[in-house]
Amino acid sequence: MQIQRRTFIAGAGALGLSAISSAPAFAQKIAAFPFTLGVASGDPWPDGFVLWTRLAPRPLEAGAGMPAAIFTVRWELAMDPKFTKILRSGEAMA
Repeated sequence: MQIQRRTFIAGAGALGLSAISSAPAFAQKIAAFPFTLGVASGDPWPDGFVLWTRLAPRPLEAGAGMPAAIFTVRWELAMDPKFTKILRSGEAMA
């Protein structure tokens, strides 16, 4: 099963990385959408690629509008832009 890079990038943007899930107890809630800078992709290989994003509800402010805390971010990889065919999913710390 192959996915075109452009299809994935469009889907990843729509995904908004599917959101902030359960933040650790010491983390504050984020009032604004944190993915204002979008998602970037680079250095594709035959078996993988690199995705980059930054949590920044207010990217021009010091600290980008984020509290100094660790957040758990859920991610999903789908075959289609509407994310009806999920290939992989997971969590990462941000």
